[in-house]
Amino acid sequence: MASTIKTILVPVDGSKHAAAAARYADSLARRIDARVELLHAFPESPRALMERLGNTTEQALAGPLSSDAFKGIRKESASRAFSSARSLLLEGAVSMEEVIVDGEPAEALAEYAKNVDSPIIIMGRRGLGRVREFLVGSVSEGVILRATCPVTVISDDDVVATSAYIVPVDGSKSALVAVRHAAGLASATGASIHLLHVFPNTPREIPGVGGSMAELAGVGPFADESFAELGRESAERAFKQARREIDDESIEVLDVRRGGDPATTINAYSREIGEAEIVMGRRGLSRLEAFVMGSVSRRVVHGAFCPVTVLH
Repeated sequence: MASTIKTILVPVDGSKHAAAAARYADSLARRIDARVELLHAFPESPRALMERLGNTTEQALAGPLSSDAFKGIRKESASRAFSSARSLLLEGAVSMEEVIVDGEPAEALAEYAKNVDSPIIIMGRRGLGRVREFLVGSVSEGVILRATCPVTVISDDDVVATSAYIVPVDGSKSALVAVRHAAGLASATGASIHLLHVFPNTPREIPGVGGSMAELAGVGPFADESFAELGRESAERAFKQARREIDDESIEVLDVRRGGDPATTINAYSREIGEAEIVMGRRGLSRLEAFVMGSVSRRVVHGAFCPVTVLH
């Protein structure tokens, strides 16, 4: 099962997180034979730039930048961002095209990706500031919400070597898409796949249900045993469905069960593994059967100690 990724898009803004994303993209590109584009998002007009810097519409209209001044700022911003990203690349890095995209960062990046052949976006978790590097920060969340392609988020202190892909599974279509993506990468990189199923330890831990369900179910030994059996059955179904999506027999696949809060448990397991990347769907099933996904992906991204790839 080969990876379907053909183009790696790396938004850069001069921050160390963006540089880390470029390094990670270089490493991945070598393994899956993909091309890389460095993208720098910049406001589409002098007025948009002034408003982005905190000026009101009235202030922007009262003292607009000249066209030449705006072009100069745009060129300088992009040049610094591209140079910063390249400065930390290892010798012999893959060739990277440089592209400036116009508009609000999250929207512009997601829209640009729609017109690229089989892309993945790899970006830093945080940027520097609204003036020079207004790209990353919360923009990564906006890109995840808008993009139709996989999005990988990474910090400058994340380990870029990946020996295992951790895939939270719950039987949802979104999780199975993540499994297929991880399988393609594992085939190319030789990494293993850890199918991780997280289920509440007790009914009280179900998000949005809590004690009310516990009271309905009862809290005696029989209720605890029944709930534990429900967790085992859920895990077995999820693992069985996930393994059907992996057609490369050379990939080492592990089934891992954990209990507790999903986001906390997923991130804790990644620290336990070490050189890992989390690959997960953005949406799951219901509160109980698909306990792992939904908004959990957002919490995983914000609290992760390793790269996180989110798919739709």
